[in-house]
Amino acid sequence: MKSATDAGFVLIAATAKEYRIIQKCALVWLSVIIYINCFRKLCPVVKLPTVKLSFQKQRTEDSFGYLYIIILLSGQRKYLKRSLGYKIEEKHWDKTRNCVKPSCIGFDFINTDINAQVNDIIKHFQVLKLNKQDITRQVIETALNGNGKSDFVDFFQQFIIYISQARKSKTDNNKRYSDNNVKKWQGILNRLKRYQDKECSGMPIHFAGIDVMWMERYEAWNAKELDKDTSLPVLMSRTRQILKKASEKGLFNMAQIAGYRSPVYKNPDRGYLTIAEIDTIWDEIPKFESRVHEVVACFFLIECLSGLRFSDWMRFTLEKLIDTNRIKVSAKKNGEPVYFPYHKSPRLKRVIEYIEEKNLICNYAEPTVNEALKEIAAICKIKKKITTHIGRHTFATLMLDLGYSEATIAEWMAVSEKTVKIYAKRIRTAANREYEEKGGL
Repeated sequence: MKSATDAGFVLIAATAKEYRIIQKCALVWLSVIIYINCFRKLCPVVKLPTVKLSFQKQRTEDSFGYLYIIILLSGQRKYLKRSLGYKIEEKHWDKTRNCVKPSCIGFDFINTDINAQVNDIIKHFQVLKLNKQDITRQVIETALNGNGKSDFVDFFQQFIIYISQARKSKTDNNKRYSDNNVKKWQGILNRLKRYQDKECSGMPIHFAGIDVMWMERYEAWNAKELDKDTSLPVLMSRTRQILKKASEKGLFNMAQIAGYRSPVYKNPDRGYLTIAEIDTIWDEIPKFESRVHEVVACFFLIECLSGLRFSDWMRFTLEKLIDTNRIKVSAKKNGEPVYFPYHKSPRLKRVIEYIEEKNLICNYAEPTVNEALKEIAAICKIKKKITTHIGRHTFATLMLDLGYSEATIAEWMAVSEKTVKIYAKRIRTAANREYEEKGGL
């Protein structure tokens, strides 16, 4: 105001009237300045922090580095960062576009994932701005650690997409991503989706809601359909693995399930049936009064005589698994189907023909099947614990006893020769024990 007044005094040939006009304009200008400053204090403007992606190496000489989310603090040179959990080679990072190059395996999934995480944080800040909330350092740290609204099922789906792409790589680090591995993960995701539909009414399963009680409820729900000694422990162990993957990306805190104890896996009984016991079950099938016993017994005999996996019982149809006197029993790691010829196996052939004639379909859960097998064993007076695992053990043992090589049996069962050697060792042990009991010639 003083400078404006001084300027008014030095105006040449200024009349008193002109001086008063200038003085009033200066007062109005000063009033506007004061009003704007007061308005800013009462209604502060919330500035959005800068959120961007960054590639950083631990050492300069490293060829690999990690991807981070960087958030620059407003008005400061400091920044906060969080690892996105991806380790890539420097040559695969596009510095100008801040994205992973197509030369990197799984680049499409990685770019989608990291950009989605950045966009989620930006949207979170925009909501705070609309609500005129201060974006403090604590708010930024909370945003970096995840706001707890990420969906477990969506993350699981993205993980399967990633490993599906990664399995195409021939590097040692990605050998575990085989077709069978992807198939197993997909099966676990399908169970999670069923749980979501039936127990959560289709509502999203947020990471923030997953705790010890949730894990126990999920275990109890799956225990109704899965074997408690084998399938259930594997399911819960893999569920924990997925949650650990989410924690590596900052979406979940493993402390939330620290008190949960997974069921203990118990090695399945490696007992087996003899040819006489298999024939006894076949003779009793027409006499069964229960449809469940009839269906389970037929499919169990197919497993004993061909090595068909229990997981393939439900999709067993003549159109899908039978091809010119061959039965598709499994698939190799590369996805190539494995067929077992049955034109020289009269026992297997008669069971397949019986299933075709009676139009039998097995759609029972594993606990139901195991309970039925227990009852079938009692009816047939077989003093052995029969489960869905015994069938393939029986097939391997009987084929070894017939003189087939370990390599051939491993090919039919789609397992390693090391696994078949376990059955061979058991046969030798049983033979030695019998010799000790009965003596020689």
